[in-house]
Amino acid sequence: MGDSYKELQIQVDGLSCKEINGTFDIAAFDAKKLAEYSKFRSDPQSDNVSSIQTNLEKASSAKSPAVCDNYLKLAKLRLQVVRQAWGGRFL
Repeated sequence: MGDSYKELQIQVDGLSCKEINGTFDIAAFDAKKLAEYSKFRSDPQSDNVSSIQTNLEKASSAKSPAVCDNYLKLAKLRLQVVRQAWGGRFL
C-alpha cells in the first residue's frame, strides 16, 4: 500500500485546477485502486481513501476553478490523514 500511496501523492501534488485534463482521471483511478485495496484489507482508513477518489472526480468535473481547488484541497488533506495513519505501518 505504501508504494501506491506515494504514487498517488506525487500525482495529486502535480494537479492544477488551472489546467484540468486527463491527469485528474488517472489520479482518481489510482485512488480507486488504493481504496479497493484498503477495503480488501479492512483498513480503518478505507472510507477516507474512498473519499479521496470522490474528491478528485468532483474536482475534475467542477465547472469553476474555485470549486475544483476546494475539492483538490480536500483530497490533499485526506492524503495527509492517510499518511499520518499509515506512517508507522506502510510508509
